[in-house]
Amino acid sequence: MVELWRNKKHDEIIFVGQKEEVAERLWQTLCIANNWTLLTESIVQNLSQTVGVRSAALDAAMVDIPDVFPWRICHQWIPNTNSGFVYLLISTVDPRQIYVGTTKNLAVRIEQHNRGYGSTGTACPDYLPWAVAAFIGGMSHLSRSERMAIEHEWQERNTRSRINHRGKLEPTIKNGMQIVKEHNGHNRENEGRKLSYIVMAHR
Repeated sequence: MVELWRNKKHDEIIFVGQKEEVAERLWQTLCIANNWTLLTESIVQNLSQTVGVRSAALDAAMVDIPDVFPWRICHQWIPNTNSGFVYLLISTVDPRQIYVGTTKNLAVRIEQHNRGYGSTGTACPDYLPWAVAAFIGGMSHLSRSERMAIEHEWQERNTRSRINHRGKLEPTIKNGMQIVKEHNGHNRENEGRKLSYIVMAHR
């Protein structure tokens, strides 16, 4: 594979052996999985638009990063685009502390939160640093007021969940996923309005 990658004149490469065996070995080499295979397959499977195919999985449009990310959580990539997000933060010092917010650029906003300038809800230095536990993306077609409505709905569901599941992250993550499922279910005929849900941490 190194030879094929470095050689710019592929018509000068000669393979020795039976044609079928050589083709099979080349195909096996190309199909070898690496550390990023599961992550890539999960993204393609869950976020791509498939014409004529509908399922609960497509309505959820969810990528569960902790299950497929090959490295440590601190190496996860935070989106640095102005497409709009609603996000769930968790304090890495006190996991009972969570925060739901909305922003145009998630990478910029998490940096603001961790400098104490994000909002009054995350400014307390005792809870720094904050980490992104999950976020809703694909919001470029939504207005700020529409994003804020989703943010408010997520906050309301989390408030109800915390009465029964105080201090647990999983119910708040499920609340966000349910909101995305419901939104996408209502927009089945309009793929351009489909939201995506990315889970960054389970606990």
